[in-house]
Amino acid sequence: MSTERSLARLGGAAALVGTVLLFGATLLHPLGADPNDAPAAFAEYATDRLWVWTHLGQFLGFALLMAGLAAFGSTFASGAAAAWARIGVIGAAATVAVAAALQAVDGVALKAMVDRWAAACRPASRSSSSASRSSRAPLIRPGSAGSRCSAGWARSPAARCRRPRASRPPR
Repeated sequence: MSTERSLARLGGAAALVGTVLLFGATLLHPLGADPNDAPAAFAEYATDRLWVWTHLGQFLGFALLMAGLAAFGSTFASGAAAAWARIGVIGAAATVAVAAALQAVDGVALKAMVDRWAAACRPASRSSSSASRSSRAPLIRPGSAGSRCSAGWARSPAARCRRPRASRPPR
């Protein structure tokens, strides 16, 4: 079997597997909460145990699709088709780089952030911040300007967490 034929088969298989993997991983991505409602979306993302694996699957799907395009493009030996194929391979490499950046931010960094956000909203975190505020309470006389100022200063991020409201049926 010729090299071009084996590259075309390899590229076709990579593109097919990449498409299935990308589609399957995207189906696993949580899409229930409105992304414009950050607390609801963050709560949904924080509870998703497959978040990182979903994004890894999406990245591998993109990479296999682009590898398929590169393998197919390398089957052209000369002429205008080969020139366009080289441009396609460069575009495929750029696409993989952008997909890697997207999945790193959305799949890893965002997950770390929403996990910390969810941990800050747990009652255990609130009790520890309440304990730290109560230990300072005797130092500030009730009704003084210092106590009024420190009330806003002492609020922890956990106290500012807003839980998503249950959606109400339309009237």
